[in-house]
Amino acid sequence: MGYSYRDCLSEEIEILQLMLYREEFVQYPGARKHCEPLLDKLEEDIKELSGLDVQLAA
Repeated sequence: MGYSYRDCLSEEIEILQLMLYREEFVQYPGARKHCEPLLDKLEEDIKELSGLDVQLAA
């Protein structure tokens, strides 16, 4: 079985989450504004992955 787009998306989500939860992010109060693009991309990927799961379940 090959490496699927779903696998790629799952790994990208994990990487984005790790980037966000680094020690600097947790300690920096203005991190939300600074990391807005990263958070937006993470939300977009999670929605897309959820859509893929729904399609697979159907």
